[in-house]
Amino acid sequence: MKAKGTKTKGEVFAAALWCAQHDGLYNMTRAQIAKRAATATGTVSFHYGEMLDVRRAIVRWCITNPSIPNLKVLATAIAHKDTIAVRAPAELKRLALDTLA
Repeated sequence: MKAKGTKTKGEVFAAALWCAQHDGLYNMTRAQIAKRAATATGTVSFHYGEMLDVRRAIVRWCITNPSIPNLKVLATAIAHKDTIAVRAPAELKRLALDTLA
């Protein structure tokens, strides 16, 4: 059972994904995620550690859930040569990069 007012990892992830889709994968901040999740920045850190870990979780999600907003996030990760994104299937990378055109 979680303590009253604390956010689950899933709730923090949902806020982070929204931030990545709307503010950009490399523009989002821990503070933005915390504000979106209505929690403290320490909660984001507790669940994910560094922002790199948040980004990795988002990129993995985007690879396994390729909707248009997620493909745009994935395209950004590919453009930044993210080590997870560049190993995505070739067809998925093509679809993602097509969203930038």
